[in-house]
Amino acid sequence: MRITSQTIARQVAEELQRAYQRVARAQEAVTSGRRINHLSDDPVGASRAMRLRGFEESLAQYQRNIDNGMPFLDQADSVLGDVTEGLTRAKELTLAMVNDTNSATERHAAAREIHQIFLQVRAEANTKVENRFLFGGFLNGSAPFVEGAARVDYLGDNGQITIQTNPTSTLAINLQGSAVFQGAGVVGGQGIFDVLQDLEAVLDGGAAANAITLGVNLDDGIAAGSGFSLADAVGTEAPPATFLGEANFSTAVTVFDAIGQAHNLTFLFAKTGATTFQYRVVADSDEITGGTPGNLHQVAPQGTLEFNADGTFNAAGSTLTNITLTGLTDGAADITIAAADLSFAGSTQLAAPSAVLTLTQTNTNGLHAQLGRLDAAIDQVLTFRAELGARLNGARVAGDAAGMLKDRTLAQRSQIEDADALAAYSDFARYQHAFEAAIQSASRVIQPSLLDYLS
Repeated sequence: MRITSQTIARQVAEELQRAYQRVARAQEAVTSGRRINHLSDDPVGASRAMRLRGFEESLAQYQRNIDNGMPFLDQADSVLGDVTEGLTRAKELTLAMVNDTNSATERHAAAREIHQIFLQVRAEANTKVENRFLFGGFLNGSAPFVEGAARVDYLGDNGQITIQTNPTSTLAINLQGSAVFQGAGVVGGQGIFDVLQDLEAVLDGGAAANAITLGVNLDDGIAAGSGFSLADAVGTEAPPATFLGEANFSTAVTVFDAIGQAHNLTFLFAKTGATTFQYRVVADSDEITGGTPGNLHQVAPQGTLEFNADGTFNAAGSTLTNITLTGLTDGAADITIAAADLSFAGSTQLAAPSAVLTLTQTNTNGLHAQLGRLDAAIDQVLTFRAELGARLNGARVAGDAAGMLKDRTLAQRSQIEDADALAAYSDFARYQHAFEAAIQSASRVIQPSLLDYLS
């Protein structure tokens, strides 16, 4: 077999190329600090590292979500703290004024301070964080709480803003404004603005009639039935299961008597037609003289709610009835809410779960009643603040967990793709020396001759 100088030169060049590639890979490992710089370096390891890198990016996003959500939770907690302080100050003023020895001038001065507390609470309820209202839900075009002709109206919605904190969990970072400040959907809920406005009116000598505005959504998907079967008379008494079993939806509204005692009125709704519902109002029989403990006591004759084809409330086609709590066991005067002072404005019949949308109340039965309402309002705010505290704690725990998991994932990826510095430098030096030796050897093997120039 004849081996020419060209063959030798070609073989030497190929070996030099391979030696140079080893030097280049070793140098890349030294400069990058990674053992795997190309899929071809370690296909299996590279695939694992890519999956871990993707998981790290997810964890980083969860951390950013939590960091972005924390200002909302922190500010909401601060707002509810300020509201609690305002209501506590209102209670102090009321306790000071409940004595009949206070002059009209002193009560008027207290009423002015209550009005300032009202304005402060309304401003707090309209707090914005990063150009978004804390308590407005998804609606952000205008302030959620606006003072109307007589009451504060809620213009927000019930949207819940959530963030993803891990692959399987989300966290709500806002509270429903109508629930916090109007008591909508809260058992024994109080409209905080209503309480402060009524307290101001009482201190100024006003005595408006008791009134309730209750906005509800009644699920359009409920099948129509025959309605309530019990005798339709005030004073009807029955076990709770009997009343509640005939209702498609129910909600409680708390009113206070002249000595500050709370009484729950339960509104029961039963669908009777495509666009009609019957409603009744019952109270605990324990609170009525002669009532059977544990039963419910009907305090309003049956009324009807009519809805339009588009789901809006048809006030003209509805029949509302008087509500009367008489013979209260605590000896307080009767509580009466006239049909004219009962409103279902804002109610709807839409294909969505039945729920309370809004709740406003007027209850000006003297300062004792206002003390009871203030206590209930303070408890309501504290309950929501406790919920915020739990969410804040959950966010911090989730953030810490994401950080720890990210560190562990980074360590796992480092074990797979990072180079051992000492080994990388050693390999680079070894390959470099080998390459230099190969160059020297090649220069001796490949000697130019006269035949190279003749060929």
